[in-house]
Amino acid sequence: MPKLTAIGNKNGIMLRMLRVAPIEKEGGNPNRPKRRPPEFEPWFVSDPEELERRKAEVARTMTCPYCDTVLSKWAVPQTPFTEWDQEFLHVCFNDRCPYLLRGWQAMENQGNPGFSYRLMFNPGNRRCMPLPVPSLRALRESIVE
Repeated sequence: MPKLTAIGNKNGIMLRMLRVAPIEKEGGNPNRPKRRPPEFEPWFVSDPEELERRKAEVARTMTCPYCDTVLSKWAVPQTPFTEWDQEFLHVCFNDRCPYLLRGWQAMENQGNPGFSYRLMFNPGNRRCMPLPVPSLRALRESIVE
């Protein structure tokens, strides 16, 4: 039975969210071991000040502030839904990047199961931003270099 959960109050109106249990797929081996949570590499930057310093240096270093991987030049796909003001952006395509790995759980907690995000650097405004991805293979076809 779905359960209504209070999630906040805005302008005197109580906001509620309907929580529905996920439907498990049938089939498969019921004795299969549970998937292990991702293990984070020891090089993950845990100091917030150091992380902010690294983010400020991305325009110069062109490396991911979370994993030190060189960012790939990525051609923005031209679709009717594209709203980027840049022709190229720079994206971290390291599949072991802590930013990407932690994104799966963060998106699940926000009600977006099956998605994560990669770190993207926009040279136009010189800012790092998340780029949503539905899988590890997504967006790779537009890597330029």
